[in-house]
Amino acid sequence: MGLQPGDLNESIVFQAVSTVPDAIGGQVQSWATVGAPSWARITPLSARDQVVAMQTGNSTQYRADLYQRRDITADMRILRNDGTVLEITGVLIERNTAFMAVLCKVQAR
Repeated sequence: MGLQPGDLNESIVFQAVSTVPDAIGGQVQSWATVGAPSWARITPLSARDQVVAMQTGNSTQYRADLYQRRDITADMRILRNDGTVLEITGVLIERNTAFMAVLCKVQAR
């Protein structure tokens, strides 16, 4: 059986970089929330999946499953309720289903 709505057990926020003016006339980059929060299921990838990802130069560590959204891109990030920031490494729109998958890794500080 596939993903069910009840499997989505964590509210997450997507953020994108935006440029805003600073106090001295310059500009700084800041993260801004995109759209409304989404319910998701975030699971760590299996060791096998992580090895395959590393072989392709990708350091994906997690998969976030959620209802499809068209405003999510790979240059965004996910903010979890516990404050953890996940950098998006890929966005997969699933066919014939209401769900999508977002591949991500813990963002370096």
